[in-house]
Amino acid sequence: EAAAWLALRQSRSAPSDPAFHGSAGGASRESYAVGALEAYLECPFKFFARHVLRLEEEDDDEGARRARRQGQFLHRVFQAFFLEWGEAGRGAITLESLDEARMMFARTVAPLLDALSEDEAALERTRLFGSAAAEGLAEIVFRIEAESAAVVLERLLEYRLAGPFELQAQGRRRRVSLKGIADRIDLLNDGTLRVNDYKAGRPPN
Repeated sequence: EAAAWLALRQSRSAPSDPAFHGSAGGASRESYAVGALEAYLECPFKFFARHVLRLEEEDDDEGARRARRQGQFLHRVFQAFFLEWGEAGRGAITLESLDEARMMFARTVAPLLDALSEDEAALERTRLFGSAAAEGLAEIVFRIEAESAAVVLERLLEYRLAGPFELQAQGRRRRVSLKGIADRIDLLNDGTLRVNDYKAGRPPN
């Protein structure tokens, strides 16, 4: 009986096994969404729970749901406008074409606003077109481009990106396989590009 007990004890994992000292094994080589990387930078445990354990996040926060809807609407609005602007053969928004951009934006956005509830439509209209208290998002986006010296040759809308990218932080470099969608990439006449990311809330660090 004692020999059987000793054999059982000896067959168990050694206390020095890395599993007993915080090791979770090797990481997979899957591609991560940019949002997942942002989640990791915000809180590694949230990343672990959501993207490794695949736990569903409780969606009982009305404020968070509203912010998500606003962000999605913002993407649809600007994608629709710049698609129509490009199909009309227009390139960069200049100080001379600002009024035309404003009028086309209003026409493009109207059916999207009509699809919302009355309260939501009123809120989004104020955010997009502004009020006596604040400038609208559309005016901000247009003026940033109009006041830029670079000329836009082409726009890539909802452009999918995938592959290994080199990330740098605190003097260290690491190649990470990422996948994501760029809201808008402007190809400029000087051979450079401008990446635009629409954010309804605070920008990530």
